[in-house]
Amino acid sequence: MTHRPLAIAVIAVSFLLAGCAATPAPAETIATVSPSPTATTAPTSAAAPKVPFGGDCSTVLPADVAADIFDGGSPTISAMSYVRGVMPDVSGSIAQLGGLACTWGSEGSQIRYLGIVVVPLEAVPAELLAARNTFGCYGWSICGRGEVRSGMWVLAETPQLQQPDEAPSEEEARLLESVVDQSISSVFARPQAEFAGFATKPAEDWWSLPPCEALEPAATQAAGMTTPEPGFPGDNVPEGPTWDVLEGAGIVRWCPWYEIMDQASLITELHLLSGVGVPSDEQLRVADAEPTVIPGADAAYRFVEEHSDGDRSTEILAVVGPNRLLVRGDQSEAVAAAVIAVLAR
Repeated sequence: MTHRPLAIAVIAVSFLLAGCAATPAPAETIATVSPSPTATTAPTSAAAPKVPFGGDCSTVLPADVAADIFDGGSPTISAMSYVRGVMPDVSGSIAQLGGLACTWGSEGSQIRYLGIVVVPLEAVPAELLAARNTFGCYGWSICGRGEVRSGMWVLAETPQLQQPDEAPSEEEARLLESVVDQSISSVFARPQAEFAGFATKPAEDWWSLPPCEALEPAATQAAGMTTPEPGFPGDNVPEGPTWDVLEGAGIVRWCPWYEIMDQASLITELHLLSGVGVPSDEQLRVADAEPTVIPGADAAYRFVEEHSDGDRSTEILAVVGPNRLLVRGDQSEAVAAAVIAVLAR
């Protein structure tokens, strides 16, 4: 595939994840080595799922395909297994569905980023299948499409190279579509045993995630709110096709509330992950986790963003059996304890 010269705009995009933001969470990257570290420890209470390519993102694209897409360079590969941030441990959650989500990035090539999701068809909401059936650009400058073969859905996405708030030119659209087509074809060109996957059965100790409304009183009171509003006052929120798959399967939930007052504001966000398992030592090390104690949790960790004093600068990760609760915002320790108490009823 020959890349025609096009100007490259500097675009900060987290593929298959969240929208644009002023202060995005740091992205974990994994060097292009084999094998890549596994994203999470599977819960002992459930049979392990089968994950495409053994969960190793570095084996998804053959070296010659990656080199062709990224102008001969060696892109940085991410397994999307960061345990904090706007969408924590996507890799661990989608693995429970028998899926894999990976990104490639290279600052020195014309195609800066590429995201690929491989997941069993049965886990994909029908509306998502229809929306991504043909190539197109959507959201904030993301272009891509999905395809189904042998019971697996493969989605490939890459951002526009030029003006993100305008439709790409015909030349740019052809280039982006060729990258997407090449990526999908490369996955399906492999033996079916390599790209196939199947989900694990939920175990009895997996959380059955309640609606956000059931958690609101405990969470907002612990955060010090009196008149909370549901939602997040910004655009750095979990969204995108991978989020739609996970949310549709009922194994993740995001519950945000905020309150804006005359002299101050309060915010709290809950990320609930069912059955994802205990974070690995490597995940905790990369995230600079500080052990702490939260009532009702089997283990808990505190994360502090030293270079930020915003509402998301402090996060608490509480582990309960094979489940996780990530809390961001005001009084995060108290909020975590209050929410765990509701979930334990």
